Amino acid sequence: MTQQNHTENTHYMIEGQIRPNAVNDEKILAAIASVNRVDYTPRHLKNVAFADQDIVLENNRIMPSALLLSRMLKMADAQKTDIALMIGDSTGYSSAVISRMVEAVVSLEDNEQCSDDCSKTLEEHSVDNVATLTGDMALGNKKQGPYDIIFINGGVEQLPQELIDQLSDNGRLVCVWNEGPVGHGRLIHKQGDMITSKDFFETSVPVIPCFALEKEFEF
Repeated sequence: MTQQNHTENTHYMIEGQIRPNAVNDEKILAAIASVNRVDYTPRHLKNVAFADQDIVLENNRIMPSALLLSRMLKMADAQKTDIALMIGDSTGYSSAVISRMVEAVVSLEDNEQCSDDCSKTLEEHSVDNVATLTGDMALGNKKQGPYDIIFINGGVEQLPQELIDQLSDNGRLVCVWNEGPVGHGRLIHKQGDMITSKDFFETSVPVIPCFALEKEFEF
């Protein structure tokens, strides 16, 4: 794909998918425009890189649509001095975009191959403020915290308190909270000892296995 095609496709994606859904923050739009989705899309799926849909990958991972990513970034209210923890970003796309908006990103995957591939892709595209780590995603990475933003790149049904505790004062955790067939973009906000949550929009994405509720055994 030529640079001209990338520019045109990105323009149509922003004007046709994102702005009509009330995401007009120029910082978010500029960050999305600066990252070529094709560069982070798996080879066999590059033909749908700019489609208005989440790209579902192995292990219930997703490469979020530009619309879903922009809505989650709007909830996160990223600032240039923020430190962000990105969870479950196996392609590196979400990390690359948010890296344009914050000081530094820790990208955490529980699959070593995914983590290595993500690191390689980010390095190839000169994204130098993202550190990729392998570990238990449900437990986060306390050593590098606290975090101003925790961004879960997929669906959740439960969150360990240990992960929420890694938020800084005024920290924001954003995720898609799944309850039955319908999910919601959810913001969890920490102020002092108070934790609040608010849902902003409906959507549906696969639940990341480590954030899934255990299924009750049926006779």
